[in-house]
Amino acid sequence: MPTPYTPVLHSVSYAGAWPGHSLLNVDAFLHKAVELGFRSVALVAKRPHVSPFDYDAAARQALKQRLRELGLELAALMGYTDFTAGIERPGIPSAEMNAAYVEVLAQLAADLETPRLRIFTGYERTGVPYDAQYGEIVKGLRLAAQAAAKYGVTLLVQNHHDIAVHHEQMAWLLKEVDEPNCKAAFDAWAPFLQGLKGQAMVDAVRTMARLIAWTTVAD
Repeated sequence: MPTPYTPVLHSVSYAGAWPGHSLLNVDAFLHKAVELGFRSVALVAKRPHVSPFDYDAAARQALKQRLRELGLELAALMGYTDFTAGIERPGIPSAEMNAAYVEVLAQLAADLETPRLRIFTGYERTGVPYDAQYGEIVKGLRLAAQAAAKYGVTLLVQNHHDIAVHHEQMAWLLKEVDEPNCKAAFDAWAPFLQGLKGQAMVDAVRTMARLIAWTTVAD
């Protein structure tokens, strides 16, 4: 049976992120994707791959051309946010800082002609009330989504190892954010680590279903 899902190869597996992993530059990664039979890729939006610091207008145009030459679709850029970074320091505008970073990445995504940007919530900090951290994330995601909307970009919030990692928390969070371009990048690995298997995993997916715009498969 045909599947409604499009397989996408994420460049993080070739970014030297973990011991023993290969480190390929962007062009070598694109060739690897073609070699493996993928037609769609997701690119890490930081060094060593597609950092805004390294991709000016000419570099963005060159990357788009390279994708076309290889017959590849850029399905998403993969951002690395932490909306609670600095929250333990009074006066640090954690939500605004991360939202501004998201806007930079959203413009990069639009320039590269991809409508999706994956992001995270925020790591839980000790010594700060949980409600304050959660509220900062809601505020930051709203600001980020509104900024990304100016570029026609949808945010994909991944449940990773941070706040709202549980699928029920993530569903509640996205409902509170209540922005049409803020969706879930559902990662089944996180629920698996929490002990969800079999029917429990099926139920988790059903809970998230209407919010899911992206999912992650890890080996």
